[in-house]
Amino acid sequence: MSLDSSRRLFIRRWIDHVRKQYGVIRSVVDITVALYMVIPGILLLVRLYYDLLASPPEWISRLPFAVIPLVLMLALRQSGGVILYREAADVLFLKQQERWQSSILRLGWFFSLLFQIIVTAILVLMLTPLLHQVFKVNLTGIILLFSITAAYKLALMITEHHIQVLMSGWLRYVVKYSAFFLLTGLYILPASFLTASPSGTLAAGLGFTALIAVLTIVRFRLRGTFLADVREDERQKTRLTAALLSGAVDKPREQKPRPWIFRSSNRLFRIREAPERIAESAVKAFYRSRVNIKLYLQFTLIGMAACYLPPFPINVLVYVALIMMLSYWMNGYRKYFLTSPFMNMLPLAESDAYLLSSPAMRLLMLPSILLLSLSMGIRIMHVWWAVPVFLIAGFGLNWWASSALWKVFGSGRMGRRTMEG
Repeated sequence: MSLDSSRRLFIRRWIDHVRKQYGVIRSVVDITVALYMVIPGILLLVRLYYDLLASPPEWISRLPFAVIPLVLMLALRQSGGVILYREAADVLFLKQQERWQSSILRLGWFFSLLFQIIVTAILVLMLTPLLHQVFKVNLTGIILLFSITAAYKLALMITEHHIQVLMSGWLRYVVKYSAFFLLTGLYILPASFLTASPSGTLAAGLGFTALIAVLTIVRFRLRGTFLADVREDERQKTRLTAALLSGAVDKPREQKPRPWIFRSSNRLFRIREAPERIAESAVKAFYRSRVNIKLYLQFTLIGMAACYLPPFPINVLVYVALIMMLSYWMNGYRKYFLTSPFMNMLPLAESDAYLLSSPAMRLLMLPSILLLSLSMGIRIMHVWWAVPVFLIAGFGLNWWASSALWKVFGSGRMGRRTMEG
């Protein structure tokens, strides 16, 4: 069997992998999400990036150069690892064809390295105007930064691949994280002194390159790791799926006798009628969910940045859009809670389902609205007394939005029947 056939098989597997990743993205980003969120978000980021390069803020010039390799390290941490494109079905036929196995392994190995080099080049290219204008790094320094960053990423990726394939249990995690901190330290420190000591940076890059060469030779001589290679390939191929599901599917967790928040079942409303009690249960259930609170924090922090970075009056428009999105999200949660199995066990009157909506929405939206208002207020006024003023304004806006906007977005099946009746 010719090597051309093995190359065609590798290309077909690579195309299948790309199609699966595209399908995963399409399952999350449909045409509606793309038009209303993704494309405007990309345009906003491009505009912010242009403004950042055209007139860099003063605080950027005060940052140490160590921030640059740190940002590159964090970004490359999300770019994946080695994929050898081995499959479990190969045990039936290809495992007996040593030349095919060797060819596919080498192609997958070098393609994974090439992919990481391209990703590193793109990241460094995006930072090049900042490096040149703010940190005064010349072309030689930028090339040296790219070289040591790419060498670090490849060395770390290959090292973690060997650890995943050859080790198991608690020892795997101990060695893996020890290697990560060691290699990261050996990268951050020399890269931070790029302009002061380029020879030290070059020496660190050559050290990473030597490690890559040694581990590559070891990898090509390894035998008996077929099943471990297949498991590691599946783990790498499903990284995107796992990342997308992590915010929507909660991991099974150990049941604890007391929750981590509202541990004493604190009362949230003075009135103890049925609507207030159910609204209290809805609020507690939301904030006790790790998935919900994680998404809530991400939405709020990103929203604060979106309210602070754009100039006036664009940030006001962003602020209004974020309030609408938050209200739509919390109203969806309210509907979900009213139709949950827990609520189906209770004899809930339709009037109670309508009356509980405003109190529940008020406490669900309050923290985020206060922080968004605070961020926009500091951006607009630049004085200390903007903090209490916009906190009070945010409290009032939350009171109005929680009482009115959920009716605009739909009150849900139970509330709608009450209104019609």
